[in-house]
Amino acid sequence: MSWLTAPEALQVLGVRPQTLYANVSRKKIRAKPDPKDIRRSLYHEADVRKMVRQHGGPPKATAVAAAAIEWGEPVLSSAVSTVVEGRLYYRGQDAVGLSEVKAFEEVARILWGVDGVDGQLGGSQAAKGAGWLEGRRAAEGRSGPCARGRDSLVADDAARQRQQPLKIPREVLNAPRGSQKASFPSLPLQRAFLVLGLRAATDLSSYGRALPTLQVEAESVLGTLADAMLDGGATPPRRGPAARERALHDRAAANWRRPDAADILRRALVLLADHELNASTFATRVAVSTGAPLAAGVLSGLATLTGPLHGRASLGVLELVAGVTRTGAELTIRDWLAQGRPIAGFGHPLYPLGDPRATALLQQFPLPTEYAELRDVVEEAIGERPNVDFALAALTKVFNLPQEAPLILFALGRCAGWLAHALEQVTTGHPIRPRARYVGPPIS
Repeated sequence: MSWLTAPEALQVLGVRPQTLYANVSRKKIRAKPDPKDIRRSLYHEADVRKMVRQHGGPPKATAVAAAAIEWGEPVLSSAVSTVVEGRLYYRGQDAVGLSEVKAFEEVARILWGVDGVDGQLGGSQAAKGAGWLEGRRAAEGRSGPCARGRDSLVADDAARQRQQPLKIPREVLNAPRGSQKASFPSLPLQRAFLVLGLRAATDLSSYGRALPTLQVEAESVLGTLADAMLDGGATPPRRGPAARERALHDRAAANWRRPDAADILRRALVLLADHELNASTFATRVAVSTGAPLAAGVLSGLATLTGPLHGRASLGVLELVAGVTRTGAELTIRDWLAQGRPIAGFGHPLYPLGDPRATALLQQFPLPTEYAELRDVVEEAIGERPNVDFALAALTKVFNLPQEAPLILFALGRCAGWLAHALEQVTTGHPIRPRARYVGPPIS
């Protein structure tokens, strides 16, 4: 039995790595770990050459475009992140490696292409960001009084927004929970939609603005989302510079009163920060490609994230685990398969040999009995390994976090990636406008 390395298989097939991984996930190409380096994979040569014969050469452009919509060929150039041989990379750096040593704020700046700025997002970082921005302007020869035009004023405004977050009427913030005055939503997701909607309606367009200015504004938008999802229900509210002086994982741990969870939350935020062109990221890029504000792009991403096949997939894991508790893992999986229900929390088209993000998180804590039982049965019966949604559900159980914690972590972490892609899209200067292939009634 002959096996090919990834570069060899890709050369034979004439496709991108993502297409190779997708075919492995669909069981069309067999794969196994490389005994010389278990981080890499080998691919069954006969399966690879069989696919070449079946397809009869390179596909037509229309077929490639149609397949690209669902785990197919890449359709958009990006330097933000990629998946290569089952590993996730942020601007060329291994995401799992970054999660071992970096704070989320540092990784966000890596994704945004910001160099030489340390510290937490928001708070006193505003002055550092402004100084960095002025330094960039000086390097470009635009630091004189006449240079303080529209972009300079926007940068100043972005810095002020980090120090003075979006203003919500005091009577709304301080109203008792359940009172008729408390019209400001009490649920994190509702608050996030509200504040991002307000910013989307009032922030400046992203079109035609300098990248350094937008990088400063990105920090402000992320701060707005964090304030809404973590501190919005506090009494008194913990917003503003004092809250943002803390690292985001520390804020989340304090908000949920689980200080022992701080490190695992840091790791989760880093590992969720980006994942190339996923559905919510694509929505963000489409919105910003029209010139919409960065906040509008994040709003589009958040709306897309809330679907059960994306950011809410962990709820399906919780439902599975509830079934395991009642009737055991084997019967639960048998029932779900009999009903044609997808097994949430397992498998990923880009990771045929297992999701490295899940592996990195699950190594940090002992798995509860019901989760371990579910994992073992699914791996044996279906052949799929846990993905990051399973890991988020498990850490929520282990650290006794609120049920909405997986979605909040997903939104806060992925917001860094949404903004990175938004910044990258702005630099292209053109809208994303694909064509539709018409399949309707004949044209009369």
